[in-house]
Amino acid sequence: MNNTLKWFHVITKTTVHCLLGTIEYIGIPFLLAYLSTFLSPISSGNTLWLWIERIAFCFTIYEVIIVGVRKMQIDIRKDALLALKTAYERAALYCETGNQDIYRNLTSKIDQVLDNGILNQLDVVQSYKNLKLYMDSKNIVGIKYEIINIQHSIEADNLLWNYTLFLRLFKR
Repeated sequence: MNNTLKWFHVITKTTVHCLLGTIEYIGIPFLLAYLSTFLSPISSGNTLWLWIERIAFCFTIYEVIIVGVRKMQIDIRKDALLALKTAYERAALYCETGNQDIYRNLTSKIDQVLDNGILNQLDVVQSYKNLKLYMDSKNIVGIKYEIINIQHSIEADNLLWNYTLFLRLFKR
């Protein structure tokens, strides 16, 4: 990729992100304030101040709801990744020691997770299936590699809270 193309890509990506942020932080509160006028019309008089007040209120309510929902989603994912990482670390211990108690305990936990797979995201369920294969073949390199990937996912998910709703939708 040449420098002109890289520069164009960075400018375009930045512009799109700024546009999405502007739409979310300005457009949605305006839209909510407009829609709220059907429930409670703004009376004549000091309408500019009433509009500003209503837009600020809608922005605050919108952000509280979005931040709360995002926080719960991220916490659920981090919890699933932490459990997955622990399972992989136990599998690495099994591969290094060959202890059958670790194997039996871990396979029963993996079976439990796979039976209740609806509660986990698809990539987490697939990682549990891969773990079972790694354990059966005692593939310590594959297990350690997946531990690195899981740790990266945990760290990347720590940054997700500051994405706007639209960026989260379009970035994945």
